[in-house]
Amino acid sequence: MNSIIFMILVRGVLTEAVNISNIDRDGSGHGHGHHRVHGGQHYLRQGGGVENAILKLEQQFLYLLTHTLGLIDPAIDSIVSSCEESSHQTMSYGAALIAGGVGDSLADYYGNSRSPGDVLTMADVQYSYGYNLGYGIGFGAPFLLPTYVPSCSVSCSSSDFLSLARQYGLSYGLTGQEVGESKICNFGLDAKQALSCLLQNKGDSKEAAKVDFLIDDMVEAGKQRNRLKKKVAY
Repeated sequence: MNSIIFMILVRGVLTEAVNISNIDRDGSGHGHGHHRVHGGQHYLRQGGGVENAILKLEQQFLYLLTHTLGLIDPAIDSIVSSCEESSHQTMSYGAALIAGGVGDSLADYYGNSRSPGDVLTMADVQYSYGYNLGYGIGFGAPFLLPTYVPSCSVSCSSSDFLSLARQYGLSYGLTGQEVGESKICNFGLDAKQALSCLLQNKGDSKEAAKVDFLIDDMVEAGKQRNRLKKKVAY
């Protein structure tokens, strides 16, 4: 969003510079020499406007970089916490089913003053207890298995993102550097790969989705900065 605003700003700046150049060539209304000097002064000011836009994009890139860095670990903590809560609920549900089967059998045993002999010799009691326990274990036990209770451990953190930024020479931003557009794009791709343990949850986690969007915005700010620098060079 911020990069789009800067693009609109720069487009307006460059349009006004072109209009001034047309006035210089036309020379109508006042002295031709006067317009040439006046237009030149405007051109310098407009060039400064582009430089300011470049500076703001560099500041935006660094802000997005540091802001993203600060959001990664809290986002991961939130996902892990949510995963652990979900796992606890799943295991509790499985345990409750098993406990229900056992509880129904115990309720019959004590409620009807059963004896061990009854359990061993009475077919209806055996069937009832077998059904209760079988139902509880058959439906409850799977919820205690890893298939239903996935691991909540993660394999990435903000340290991975920072290490990657240092590897690309971007830990302090773009200011004073000539960084190609392809390198900036590759940094964005590698950053998402390094944070895959977080970003794979972006469909369910707004924190993960925000980190994903910020990386895209950071890359876009870097690309727009480079394009403006090329305009200035021309």
